[in-house]
Amino acid sequence: MLPKLVTRDDWFDAIDERLAHIHKVNREYRERQERRREMARRLNRRTLAARRAAERHTSLKDKAAIDALYDLVPVIELLLGEKCHVDHIVPISRGGKHEISNLRIIPARLNWSKNNRLDSEWVY
Repeated sequence: MLPKLVTRDDWFDAIDERLAHIHKVNREYRERQERRREMARRLNRRTLAARRAAERHTSLKDKAAIDALYDLVPVIELLLGEKCHVDHIVPISRGGKHEISNLRIIPARLNWSKNNRLDSEWVY
């Protein structure tokens, strides 16, 4: 039995199908990327709005204490030998305030795992 001969038209059809598939995959990828960018923009707007609202209700004395806490982060990083973050004990998204009594310095890896959970919900 002889192998099937591939005609020029069959070959061009196969190329057209492959190109259509590649274009479809690229289009879907671009759409996913755009959705991710839009979600990030929305999240940034919400957190920025929450922080601005919190700053409007923070006294100058509290602002100085908060600034001092943020200034301690590099010192703590040197002592621990790892990246650290200022964490909201009760997350702003859960009704917490941007006050010195609701802030603490913790390693970044723990802050990332905590996300927006309360300490009682978070397993380190």
